[in-house]
Amino acid sequence: MIMHKPKPLHNSLTWLILMLTATMLLTYSCKKDNDDDTPDSNKIGTDGGIFKIGETEIFFPEGSVSEEVLIEGSIEDSIILPEHITILGDIHKIQLSNPDAYEPNTATISIVHNDDTEVSSIFVSSDGITWTDLRGYKNDKHIVASIPHFSYFFAGNATYSIIIKNNTMEMVGYVQYQFDENICNLEAYPLAMNSGYLQVMGQTLIQWNESFNFWWGNSGTVEVGNIITAEEEVQTDQSTNNQISLSYNGSTYQFSNQVAGPVAGPLTIVQENSIPINQIASGIGFENTPVYAVQGIPGTSAVFNITSNEYFISMGYASVGEVLNIYEFPSSTSIIFPTGEYHADVSMNSDGTYTVSYY
Repeated sequence: MIMHKPKPLHNSLTWLILMLTATMLLTYSCKKDNDDDTPDSNKIGTDGGIFKIGETEIFFPEGSVSEEVLIEGSIEDSIILPEHITILGDIHKIQLSNPDAYEPNTATISIVHNDDTEVSSIFVSSDGITWTDLRGYKNDKHIVASIPHFSYFFAGNATYSIIIKNNTMEMVGYVQYQFDENICNLEAYPLAMNSGYLQVMGQTLIQWNESFNFWWGNSGTVEVGNIITAEEEVQTDQSTNNQISLSYNGSTYQFSNQVAGPVAGPLTIVQENSIPINQIASGIGFENTPVYAVQGIPGTSAVFNITSNEYFISMGYASVGEVLNIYEFPSSTSIIFPTGEYHADVSMNSDGTYTVSYY
């Protein structure tokens, strides 16, 4: 009788382990490392919908697309940003299968931000090179903005800067301000945003962030030469939080009831009947800097129409926050930042002219 020796059990186990290992490796190679950092996709129809990638959310209301589209999203890490833009968080690349099917500014994007950061806006770019500031608004732990087009987005802020150079042979003063005589339905006064003196051949750097604020200051009559100081400021935007009410309870003033105005764009301060006449100033500004002031008049609304990013630099001097009569300055030059550029060099020349360059 011939006895057959059984095959060693360990050979079968070895084969089984190898097969399981190969299967696990294949499974791991197909697994997403991090759901927040990997592409996602969804379909959005004419009835609207919500697209999510990580903690970022895009809301499409009904009618925002004219046909069903495929939406895809990913996190980008190879985009080079201009040095004047500070990014806070991830850069999202969001694409539609048919971009022409999207109705501009109907959908909104909501990006999570850290409460400790000074997030002031959402930036968008179609090519990852030229960026547009959407001037979003904070909503709890999110910053929200309407979407004009796709495909790159991130939350952050842009710092605008000007280097002012004194090319004259004497010490000169300078003032930075904005002015648009049609800015408001009420009489609005421009305020000095920045000011100072420059020695012969000296220069200075001024910087600011275009994050809109409502503000009020208990300053009495608003007239040329008075210095306005903001006592309360509330961040705003031009779409969803662009209207606020200002009231007086007999001892203190306060802002309340910040809501979406009748239309997107204008910034509105509703001055309630409780406001005493000629006792308070209010207006709009950037960060901690009031830019325009109106006189407190009970039962009226100050509607500020923001239409450009034009600034002025003038020879002369005024204290920061001072109510200006711009016609008192002998000369000034206009500063309008081209799209994607955030810095200007301004030289003040001996003949009263200015030389301006951007980059």
